[in-house]
Amino acid sequence: MAYFNDTYYSKFKKKIKGDINIYASSEYNSDYKNTFSNLNETIIKHLKKNDIVIYQFNFNDIIEIAKQNPEFKNEDLPNRGIINLINDTNKFRYKYLNYSSFFKLLQHHASIAARNTKGTCKDRKIHALGPYTYGYFGKYYESKSQKLWDIFLNEIIITNKKLKTLDVSFFILIPPISLEVKNHEKTNKLKYDLNCSTKNGHKHIIKILTENNINFIDALPEFNNYMNKTINKSEYLFHSYDTNHPNEKGHELIAQAILKKLKQFSFIY
Repeated sequence: MAYFNDTYYSKFKKKIKGDINIYASSEYNSDYKNTFSNLNETIIKHLKKNDIVIYQFNFNDIIEIAKQNPEFKNEDLPNRGIINLINDTNKFRYKYLNYSSFFKLLQHHASIAARNTKGTCKDRKIHALGPYTYGYFGKYYESKSQKLWDIFLNEIIITNKKLKTLDVSFFILIPPISLEVKNHEKTNKLKYDLNCSTKNGHKHIIKILTENNINFIDALPEFNNYMNKTINKSEYLFHSYDTNHPNEKGHELIAQAILKKLKQFSFIY
């Protein structure tokens, strides 16, 4: 969990001049269905003309990762008992335990013990890409991946149309996962393998957003440009043992990407 002052929206506010109100609407253990439901049913009532809505996408949004996943239970995987325990306690852990760094560390080591980190894509199955299996069209999961992406895209299109009728600008923020960022191999403790994907999820979301005229903010170039320029090539932009959540420096780069994009649209000067 990032402290408020370490988050990209707090850092973004410090970068701009003038009076601006930023409302962060999210909660731990939420997925995109929760987010869009909250936006369309509650937040939208408070929006005014020329407001801006930025939805932070995550590549594990293509699966309800914080909830029990019966599909995984049917997998013929090693350490089946531990995997079932992890799945069965997902909701409880995300709601009550994952605020603790100690419990997160314990769960990290339990994940390493439970998951298959060696072998071919076929040997590892869902373990080859873990929470990014559907976001990156994992081998043997292509059909399901496409269905989940279609559902996700439909939610975005509906939301974009609603906000346009209110003259509210809508952007999809795309933070990277560490697997796409240079010199971050050591953070990948569970050995997720992008070679086990059949389609690059990062390129895919940019493609579908462009085709549907939906604005987006891509933070991956900021991350890789920073890694190209920094003298300390061992510096990490993500939390330890985490391929998905940027650290304070990563949030700084996300804020920078937002600033550049909104300047292009003349929202800020």
